[in-house]
Amino acid sequence: MVTSETPDFVAAQATKPISIPRNSILLLGVFGPEANMKALVRLPGGRIQTVEAGKSLHGGTVRAIDENGLILQKNNKLQRLYLP
Repeated sequence: MVTSETPDFVAAQATKPISIPRNSILLLGVFGPEANMKALVRLPGGRIQTVEAGKSLHGGTVRAIDENGLILQKNNKLQRLYLP
């Protein structure tokens, strides 16, 4: 059995503190095949939701999801949510 410790530089990157916005949507991750990706988001109240393109999200509509994030249309404006 091989055991190894996490290199210091990896541990430092993985444990950086971030400020989680409590009053806006936070993109937690994207997954699935490129042609049909889904996203995992945290809503302002703390609830976690899985969404896909065309679905409504917090008063807007998810227009696209790719490996860089999610595009949300709300009030005729497009907003890109990036991974933290």
